[in-house]
Amino acid sequence: MTTTVEIKGILEERLELLVKSGLYSSKSEAVRDSIRHLLKEMDMKELSFKLYKDKQISTGLALEIAEMDLNSFLEQCKRRGIKARIGSETTKELKDDIKGLINE
Repeated sequence: MTTTVEIKGILEERLELLVKSGLYSSKSEAVRDSIRHLLKEMDMKELSFKLYKDKQISTGLALEIAEMDLNSFLEQCKRRGIKARIGSETTKELKDDIKGLINE
């Protein structure tokens, strides 16, 4: 999958400096590395519970993002006061749920 991002102004100038300094071979490489660092620092488990609580993701997708098994996830939901949603309301949620359970 390819994603295109437009970067202008000071951010573009800073990316060009990183390339000119030899730290990266291209601006694309610098952007990819920045995203990797961002995702590494982000607490995906917390993000998963927030999105799940706000009903923005299914149980299956929450399991996949949090990298947890179903029992541990449900236990954490209970501790956090999040009502677990069992069952799928849409076909997409059902597919996400199945995918999350398979990856357990």
